[in-house]
Amino acid sequence: MSQNNLSIKKIIENFLLDSWEIRDKVSIIYSENNLKCELTYNEFLEYTFRIVNFLRLNLGSSKLLVIDSRKNKYTYPLILSSLIIGIPFVSIDDKDENSSLRLKNSINNLRNTFFMDSKKISEINSINLKVTDLLRSLIYENNKTNITQDAYIMFTSGSTGEPKGVCIKRESFALYINWIQSKYMHNPLPHFHLSISPIHFDNSIHDLAMFLCLNSLITINDVYEFKNLLGRYENNLMVNSIYGTPSLIKKLKLSGLIKKISLKQNLRFIGFGGEGYSWEELEYLSKELKNNILFHNYYGPTEGTCMCSCFSFNSGDISSLKDLYSQYSKCPPLGEIFKYFNFEIIDDELIIFGDALMRGYIKPTTKPDLSYEIKESIDKYKTGDICKYKSGQIFINGRKDNQIKINGIRLEIEEVEYRINSLLKETKSCLFVIDDRFRFLAAVIEENDFVNSFQSREDSLGKYLRNNLPNFMVPADFVLTSSLPTNRSGKIDRKSCKNIYLSMKN
Repeated sequence: MSQNNLSIKKIIENFLLDSWEIRDKVSIIYSENNLKCELTYNEFLEYTFRIVNFLRLNLGSSKLLVIDSRKNKYTYPLILSSLIIGIPFVSIDDKDENSSLRLKNSINNLRNTFFMDSKKISEINSINLKVTDLLRSLIYENNKTNITQDAYIMFTSGSTGEPKGVCIKRESFALYINWIQSKYMHNPLPHFHLSISPIHFDNSIHDLAMFLCLNSLITINDVYEFKNLLGRYENNLMVNSIYGTPSLIKKLKLSGLIKKISLKQNLRFIGFGGEGYSWEELEYLSKELKNNILFHNYYGPTEGTCMCSCFSFNSGDISSLKDLYSQYSKCPPLGEIFKYFNFEIIDDELIIFGDALMRGYIKPTTKPDLSYEIKESIDKYKTGDICKYKSGQIFINGRKDNQIKINGIRLEIEEVEYRINSLLKETKSCLFVIDDRFRFLAAVIEENDFVNSFQSREDSLGKYLRNNLPNFMVPADFVLTSSLPTNRSGKIDRKSCKNIYLSMKN
């Protein structure tokens, strides 16, 4: 690691010392029983100390910490504890039963894992220590930890097969935090960052990095939880920055929450990533804002430690930038590639490489002293994104492997169609993305005897799909037709199918 970059150990030590200096200030705002709750930095340090001690005594030979996905007051103390003692963490999506089962099956194939949830943490006895002694103990624990290679495991959605565990090194995560510090730390404290991405999704790594840079978090689990929180405490709930997928930000906008936040004129940044945000939609969003703020268009796969580039621009410049760049793509360019990455475009496909790339995909191991092994080391990662380099900028113009992104989750169209066709007794289906108020997955499904057996076909058929497919594979909307149009080669005509859907809906 470069001399100009801090290691994870040094980042954590600085965070602990700085937290102690502002120990009476709020570190995390969260919702509990529909009430606004606050955790001071002092309380945060106490929870962290209790968890570190518990893990030291109970981990045994465990080499991987498994945590639940739903955020609460224990989530970030638990993650920090894993970094302090040097054990990588992984999160399970416990909201989606189908996804959770698939991930649990993947994790159950690994050795030496230790599961930690909020119930277990709440049962840990409190430790009566002075704050100064508590701080010294945490710094001591952090410094005595043996150097471990990995910070966390992030599982992909598994839309094209079994979920793949992406292994991110501590060094890679440290490089990412160093970049966040250089980008945000010139702003005066306090800074409240809205953390709305689930822990099992790689966008949450950005929220974690923001927190380790001493930005207080408003940590919530969904838009409805935040809407309730803002409705009750509008006059004393400040939001300075937001980060999420475009679909998530559109939900905040349509719920009227962006406008409410903006009215207080404390909002400084809106960051988005995981999928494209069109210039047209950004123009709609900017109309909700009461002051000029900075937009950050982030790009990067899970394999690239969450993000590898950023294009920043003021909300007041959207129209002029649209005129300049819309000839190349409907979305903003990727922007500056972070200094710890390099890129090349081969056969129109973007390839990234560098120090912050993943260590590799994990696989089960038979070695008794390990939790997993690396399936293969990867020096360069083929993103699958079709790109063009124009006017000094990189623009994405589609997916090489016919994958799409919905809510930041990668889906391969043919795989989802195969699953639907099999469920519906070998019918035919055609899926596509609709960019309307929301970006969503829609389908045209060909009728057969099984499909026609559902009494209220759209409602009951939709329920059947929801009960038998992972949530991210279920079309948000669909129509039925007697037969799907085909082209001259006999293949399904996707453009005509989309037109059928649009005409039936209109």
